[in-house]
Amino acid sequence: MRGCEGGVAYLVAAITGGRVRRYRAQLMRGASAPLRRIVAAYGVNQLGTWFGVVALAVTVYDHTHNAAAVAAMFAAAQAIPGLFVPAAVAFLDGKGGRWLFALLYTLEAILTVLIIVFVAHFWLPAILVLAMADGLIALSSRALVRAAASRAGASAAASSPVGDEEAAAIGTRRANSMMNAALTATVIVGPATAGVLVSVIGPTGALWIDTGSFLACAVALWGVSAAAAQRPAGSFGERLLEGWQYLREVEQLRRLLVCEFVALIAFTSAIPVEVLYAKSSLHAGDRGYGFILAGWGVGLMIGTLTFTHWKRRPLAPLLTVGTLAIGCAYLGMAFSPTLLGACVAAVLGGAGNGVQWISLTSLAQELTPARLHGRLLGVVEAISAIAQALAFPIGGAIAALTSPRIAMGTSGTLAVLMTVPFWRFARPTARARIAAPDASAPDVAERAPQLTS
Repeated sequence: MRGCEGGVAYLVAAITGGRVRRYRAQLMRGASAPLRRIVAAYGVNQLGTWFGVVALAVTVYDHTHNAAAVAAMFAAAQAIPGLFVPAAVAFLDGKGGRWLFALLYTLEAILTVLIIVFVAHFWLPAILVLAMADGLIALSSRALVRAAASRAGASAAASSPVGDEEAAAIGTRRANSMMNAALTATVIVGPATAGVLVSVIGPTGALWIDTGSFLACAVALWGVSAAAAQRPAGSFGERLLEGWQYLREVEQLRRLLVCEFVALIAFTSAIPVEVLYAKSSLHAGDRGYGFILAGWGVGLMIGTLTFTHWKRRPLAPLLTVGTLAIGCAYLGMAFSPTLLGACVAAVLGGAGNGVQWISLTSLAQELTPARLHGRLLGVVEAISAIAQALAFPIGGAIAALTSPRIAMGTSGTLAVLMTVPFWRFARPTARARIAAPDASAPDVAERAPQLTS
């Protein structure tokens, strides 16, 4: 086992060498100061969120010794708020002043302090309600922050010698890459760091750090506008209806999001199975599970930075290749007899994950007018949250009824099958321009550009 672990460590070290450093430098080159602030705040927020999630999971289980209670906590913090995120973003989209982000993160800090009170005097119903409110604000603010990052990236690219539309698309892709890189970094270091902190200073201490991260984000994003160049018009109901009507009218965007929803179920149904796979199928123990997670995290960073290197390439083929890589990774893990093979597959899956998600968000944004980006990303956040809520019990049930390997293979097979509808977006008939409903909008970003541009 130790020889295998040494091989895994060597693999991870080799992958994180000079190539990744060169891509990281390329990723940050040319980024504007507002975009860097947004990315930094997003990373701090995501890292703090890990502290809060681990602390709450440990607290709820220690007080209830009930896995169902822990599952209810995750549902309250993620799945249930996901149902209401599109409406919340449509409401906030009309309040896009320079104070909005600071207000949202301050509200999250206040809610976390209230959670600390009910952790100290444990009362599960209050914790679930507060976690639900915090989750709704967190998912909504994440969508709006991502939209602001895209605008900052497109604005910074405006002086590019290429055409305005192409420059805006490249700037948006760069911003999405930077946001995904920040997210990936927190995925790599967040869970382990949170686990150590909770064990050393306790769940309450970790929650106080989470509170501090929200306040730091509020300060960092004070003065950063949450509004698009063209402010949304109409009432809350009219803004919500406008987003819904756009999804109904643009068939390719609607089909893209439906395909991603199914793909996310395939991708995330394997997540709760991985610990069983490492322990019972590979007999690698907790350390083996950690190596698999590390391999996936390294792959995520490689995929994110590689996408930056390929930012001028058509998006639909990248989306397809990323999906295929994830599917092949799960199939590879299902058939791998060793931990080393599983880690190699995990690196492949992580790289595919990094390329797939950025391609999806960039493609969806390029099919949508800039004024609707916040509401679009609210729908994407909702899709992700709901897909996870459905996928986790599905993956766990398949593993319980059959085996972890079969559950992995099922996820991989479904992911590979999803490459077929994704590839259809790259066909010549799918390359026509799609005009936004408001064809008279003056901003060039108000027209959805070529799907594979």
